[in-house]
Amino acid sequence: MKKILVLDCSLDQAFLGVFECSKKEVRVLCSLTCGALQSHNESVLEGLDSLLSKAALKLSQIDLFASGIGPGSFTGIRIACSTIKGFAQVYDKKVIGFSSLQALGYSNVDSNISSQEITAHRNAYQSMVFEGSMVNAVWTDRVISSLEAEKKLNITTGAITETGMLRLFKEKIASTDLFLDGEELIALQANYIRPSQAEINLQKLK
Repeated sequence: MKKILVLDCSLDQAFLGVFECSKKEVRVLCSLTCGALQSHNESVLEGLDSLLSKAALKLSQIDLFASGIGPGSFTGIRIACSTIKGFAQVYDKKVIGFSSLQALGYSNVDSNISSQEITAHRNAYQSMVFEGSMVNAVWTDRVISSLEAEKKLNITTGAITETGMLRLFKEKIASTDLFLDGEELIALQANYIRPSQAEINLQKLK
């Protein structure tokens, strides 16, 4: 079974976990949440030390490094992707990128709060809709305004959980035989709701 280190910093609480996965089985070895959004940069490395200690593992024993690619906090996504890419490069391992929104949906599917989950940044929302069960899930990348969100969506909050990640990994493994092979570093691309201010300014100059 492959050991996968998971990091997502797109939400208020960062999620960290170590999972063991094969084509027939997925299980969690250890997981934790840490830090407020504003302190992800400081709390993530401390959390990783604690996580690996609880799992009785070293980074060199990790087979794949997985990062939430957003949407969500611009800074948080950058922290997660950069950290995972750094580890993968040092230990010559491949990476997995997963939708933070999809992981959030799988984590909250048992809730009766809403059949719709969203994540927000600067008054923009990216929606994910599921109908009845995750088997019939409909994932959307549509960005909507805060006004439309207020009119049409039940805005819910939540956090990524180990149960949600287990469901996500099971779905990914079932849908493709290549999931556990991982990808090269260049394939790990962040999914921001909006471009960074630097990117916006660059476009203005062109």
